[in-house]
Amino acid sequence: MSPATQIPRPTAPASIEGSLNTWGQLAAYLLDVKARQTWITEAASFTEWVKQCAKRLSRTEASLWRCISSGRFYRVRAASLVKRGIALPDLPQLPPAVSSESLELLAKICRIAPPELIEDIEFKALEGKIARGDLRAIWETYRPVLKGRTARGRNAEAPCFDERDPGQRDGRAEADSIMALRKAGPAWTGHPDASYYGVFPMDHPLLPAHFRDIGLDAVVFVKPKKMDVPELHGVTHRSLDQLPRPFHAQLAQAVDRAWVVILGAEKPEVTSVPQELGVLSTESGAVRVGREPISSEHEPTVVRDHLIRALLLRTLTA
Repeated sequence: MSPATQIPRPTAPASIEGSLNTWGQLAAYLLDVKARQTWITEAASFTEWVKQCAKRLSRTEASLWRCISSGRFYRVRAASLVKRGIALPDLPQLPPAVSSESLELLAKICRIAPPELIEDIEFKALEGKIARGDLRAIWETYRPVLKGRTARGRNAEAPCFDERDPGQRDGRAEADSIMALRKAGPAWTGHPDASYYGVFPMDHPLLPAHFRDIGLDAVVFVKPKKMDVPELHGVTHRSLDQLPRPFHAQLAQAVDRAWVVILGAEKPEVTSVPQELGVLSTESGAVRVGREPISSEHEPTVVRDHLIRALLLRTLTA
């Protein structure tokens, strides 16, 4: 057959791709093309077809792959909820509040967070009743548990929490503690009516590693009402068998009040904790003050100023 008489390859109907107004509709379309393998008539591989589709739709390839993974995740979770008598709309009928970015965050959280937290947020997230910023905060709290491990390659299996790994168990206990501080609100700081209360895990790429090195696992930023100067509450974590470990001298200098959370104990023995550190327990998700820190009056330090600037940058880029 001469080139002039070759039958052209059929292309995806413009009417279909032109009517994809939401990410859910796009995800359903992409998953259907993949499942029915209709891409075979247009490209050498599904990956190549996605690249061509992205060009036709003036989108990035990454956004299409996110639609595929988020759409697949949504359908799997929705199917599991149907077994419990809970019905959710299919992808084309998703409300605007349910975004692919939010579902991507939820999928990551589900691989590492404890079951009780997932139970609390999953249905709300699938209905679009949790803000994306709140999901991002949860993910950033639990992300360090995996110590930077990610899925390498598009079809690689994503890493999950491994109960057999002592490092991951300790990391999740710390993340659970930080989540408890988030939920508790400012009352334990002595300012129950604070105008601002924010909890910042220090294991974050935008925060200097120096603060982790001196023992700060989280910083609680509190703005008391009718006061111009905010308070910084620094939090470090120790298990009972780690209490004799010495604390870095700069820990108390970097913040206004420094606290140690004793993991695994609701009423820990605190005789081995330096008196300039307060003692907290966050067991069972409840924040309890075991001992107030002895307030050390000192002028604002360079370390504290550096920390405030880092937290401000972190807030502005959230």
